Amino acid sequence: MKILYLLFLLIFLLPSPASAHTLEGELLPAACGAAAVRFTYSSGETARFIKVEVYSPENRETEFQNCRTDLLGRAVFIPDTPGEWLLVASDNQGHRTEYSVSVRATEKSGQAESQTDAQKTGENTAQSLEVNQAAEPAPTNKALKAALGLSLILNLAFLALWRTRRKNK
Repeated sequence: MKILYLLFLLIFLLPSPASAHTLEGELLPAACGAAAVRFTYSSGETARFIKVEVYSPENRETEFQNCRTDLLGRAVFIPDTPGEWLLVASDNQGHRTEYSVSVRATEKSGQAESQTDAQKTGENTAQSLEVNQAAEPAPTNKALKAALGLSLILNLAFLALWRTRRKNK
């Protein structure tokens, strides 16, 4: 039993490199009604050339667009309807995230140009789409995730120790 306890201490208390990280999205400012999202890993590394699927608010089953991020981890799309757009990014190595982009309709108004002098000019209202820059999801608390993961590992280790001790009695 003491050997198992010492082994537990050696495994969990000695420092070891951690390679697990999550995939995260960040909305970037874009022009001309486009939406740009940068994907990075929680370690700060750029998620280069990962697969991104874009789903419109009207159809979550069929992709509106699919693409890969560029060298800087950016994926860009031009929405055609207002609502919550869903981006699903995956690097095919077990890292996957869903990122939501809010798009709202805005009214543009301007003077229509007359083609001839006899025609009246009137106000022309057209609908355009604007990506809501304030609609980013709240950042996740990395310390909380790390504490939950450590808690899970420790609980499993203590369960194994308890079962071993129970069998020995």
